[in-house]
Amino acid sequence: MSARIYGQVLFLMAHAPLGMLAYNRPQVSMVHAFLTLALGLMWALVGDSRPHRVAYVAAYIVGGEVLWRMTGAPIPWEFGKYAMVTVMVAWMIQNGRLKAPLAASLYFAFLLPSIVLTLVGVDLFLARQEISFALSGALAVLVAVGFFTQIQLSDPQRRQLYVSLLAPLVSIAAITVTATLLNPDITFGTESSVEASGGFGPNQVSAALGLGAMLAVLALTEPAAPWGFKPAMLACALLFTAQSAFTFSRGGLLTAGISALLGSLHLLSDSRARFRTLATAAGLGLLAAYLVFPALNAFTDGALANRFQDTGLTNRDSIASADIQIWQENLIFGVGPGQANVHREKFYRNTASHTEYSRMVAEHGLFGLVAFASLMVMVFQIIRKPRPVSQKALTMALSAWALLFMVSYGMRLAAPAFALGLAALPQGAALVPVLRQYSPFRAGVTARAGGRLLAGVSGGARKTSVHVP
Repeated sequence: MSARIYGQVLFLMAHAPLGMLAYNRPQVSMVHAFLTLALGLMWALVGDSRPHRVAYVAAYIVGGEVLWRMTGAPIPWEFGKYAMVTVMVAWMIQNGRLKAPLAASLYFAFLLPSIVLTLVGVDLFLARQEISFALSGALAVLVAVGFFTQIQLSDPQRRQLYVSLLAPLVSIAAITVTATLLNPDITFGTESSVEASGGFGPNQVSAALGLGAMLAVLALTEPAAPWGFKPAMLACALLFTAQSAFTFSRGGLLTAGISALLGSLHLLSDSRARFRTLATAAGLGLLAAYLVFPALNAFTDGALANRFQDTGLTNRDSIASADIQIWQENLIFGVGPGQANVHREKFYRNTASHTEYSRMVAEHGLFGLVAFASLMVMVFQIIRKPRPVSQKALTMALSAWALLFMVSYGMRLAAPAFALGLAALPQGAALVPVLRQYSPFRAGVTARAGGRLLAGVSGGARKTSVHVP
């Protein structure tokens, strides 16, 4: 096992005690959050300004968002989204690349006109909060897609990005394992379990762990992944799957499972990847069917099986239906971002939206419908780009996960925006970023980058790219 793999495994393991410390000391969680942001800004603005390092920090923020919330860190609720946006925008400004694809720009732009309704309808302080909550997810999509379409990652760099995202999820899993095993009064019924979710919202915990499980499973199918890397990913996949199931929030595992299945269809179309994919699926299926699920179901006295056999939508369909009725009465501009909660009381009850697509038309009207169409065009453009088979699988899985997440959870987390951004990552190893990873305003550094590139090309026919750690 290489030193890199040892380091990645130790990094993952170290986050178990970190999670428990943060859970018992919210101030530690706050410092952890701000240090993460500071590191991202340093890598974005100082020194080489290498984009893969910024991507690592963004991934870490996405994994840490639920951790910071569930540990009660005294930071703004939307810190995760805005921290991710900040480090990405900082890198783009530093390197003169503050731009995004047209479809992503239109998606965000068409959500802006109805802001006026919120500004004139409620006091300025509340309006700022409502607009921030309603549009932070769309802003994160715009920035994440803009950032990732301008960089490239080599296979080792992409695996390091996985580790960066999974590490904070290990902290979440450590908290939920402890909350589940050490609580003698815990009971499992027919609803989501706050106790097994570490005292936090089961929906968000389940969704975050589900994303981690999906990425870990996809990492197992990578042909170039070192063997030392795969046991760590297998352990993460099993841990996250088990703890996501224990939350009794079904959406996390269902979203991850459907997305992984859609991604694997690309792998099955390739003769070289087919056997590896089928073998991985068979192995994981046997583990789940004969070991993991029976153990979890026995621990819950059969409640887990009953929960996942329940096909009820927990009133999400009623909320979405109320959104459509709101739209019918406010066809052009909707009711303004953040204002649908009150209007839903007329048709259902005063409650938050769970489905982003119905919220868009309720709060943004026809402009929201055009924004939705722009989002779908953007995803279609991402999926149809030519890529190697393994990257096509990742792109499909991430795109599907993001879209399905928005059906059940709206834009409550930065994760769907990050997933769409990562899905848009161009194909190929990190050849171009060797020049792009350095600020174009530092001639000396750029010259050294060019020297590395020429050295890589002249080193022989087999050395066709330069990989920067």
